[in-house]
Amino acid sequence: MASPITNEVINQSINLYVNSSVIISSSDMMVSKKDIAHVFNAETFIEGFISGILGIGVTLILCIPINIIINNLINVKNIATLPLYGGIGLILLSVILTLIAGIIPSNMASKKDPVEALRSE
Repeated sequence: MASPITNEVINQSINLYVNSSVIISSSDMMVSKKDIAHVFNAETFIEGFISGILGIGVTLILCIPINIIINNLINVKNIATLPLYGGIGLILLSVILTLIAGIIPSNMASKKDPVEALRSE
């Protein structure tokens, strides 16, 4: 099983391949390479934020049956909880890891030549 960072690097590499047309059209419109990197970094930030929110949602949903099972087994109520700051920290961690994993693909995308991007499609 691959690590989450490895999976994110693979996803971002696939994203780079899929978004070659964005590079071509952006280069045709005289957009700077730095702006192309910003687009990819913004996309990665959004992916990290949404995945963090989804992770928190799944955690909160799973706390309900876990608390019921633990309460029935050992009569302890609300043992599985997610503190507010813990949830915020996990979302930030998700965003940071996704941004780190997206740095290499965004740099590759910003340096890619439009002619080469057309050839690879």
